[in-house]
Amino acid sequence: MANEQETGHSAREARPDLSVIILTFNEERNIRHSVECVLGWARAVFVVDSFSKDDTVEIARSHEGVKVYQHAFEDYGKQWNWALENLPIETEWVMKLDADELVPEECKREVAETVTKAPAHVGGFALWRKFILMGKWLKHTVERCYDVRVWRRGRGKFEDCAVNEHLIVTGDVEYLRSPLVHEDRKGISAWVWRHNRYSTMEALAFFRRRQSAPAPSGKSIAFRRFLKEKVWPWVPFKPSAYFMYLYVGRLGFLDGREGLAYARFMGFYFYLIELKKMEYRATGDVSSPDVME
Repeated sequence: MANEQETGHSAREARPDLSVIILTFNEERNIRHSVECVLGWARAVFVVDSFSKDDTVEIARSHEGVKVYQHAFEDYGKQWNWALENLPIETEWVMKLDADELVPEECKREVAETVTKAPAHVGGFALWRKFILMGKWLKHTVERCYDVRVWRRGRGKFEDCAVNEHLIVTGDVEYLRSPLVHEDRKGISAWVWRHNRYSTMEALAFFRRRQSAPAPSGKSIAFRRFLKEKVWPWVPFKPSAYFMYLYVGRLGFLDGREGLAYARFMGFYFYLIELKKMEYRATGDVSSPDVME
């Protein structure tokens, strides 16, 4: 009990001048956990909902201090930019948090300390995530990918990207040690549904005419984008290649059956993308009318 009181007290003392934004769609199993982990720490918590059909909005509104807005979903890049342009954000810093993510106490302390002391040339901070599948941290299978999650208000805009969107920041990006935690409580069925949706977006995006645009902020992010756009299209047998990369190259087998399950599924995900590219070439469309539902 004493430790809990000390933790809560230290979290209040280290309260940063920061607003948290969470996008939602049918997240009733996750939203309570994500908002409760930042309430009392962040100065403002915003939920931008895409007209959920479950109790997501009701659960979010039941928490005093959470401000809920609704906006029709087009794609992730547009939804995030709508949020940045329309929410009444008054804090110096903004944080992106997914509905299936948590901010542990150690991460809160590091974020609070770094944003308070950040020099003017720093525009944002990149964080990595611990990926939890069926209760297990996939320490090896899922690499430690950094993404800009905290940035100065007015100095960040999301790239025009349907899925796997990244932030373009004005200023330098620094990297934090403490991770977020990703744990989707909606289960495997929702994970499969979501990646079916993502694969449609990825296939359609592949055929769009690419226009010159600023690179996403952060060296590791830019390097991943280079591999995705310049190297990956030329890799043969993509589903098998990605499975081998995760399970053998990244030592995913050390994560046991959960690592094997993740590697197999991600191989299938890339197979879906390639199938939908084939479908588009043959028919001029993809057969997923529910992609935005």
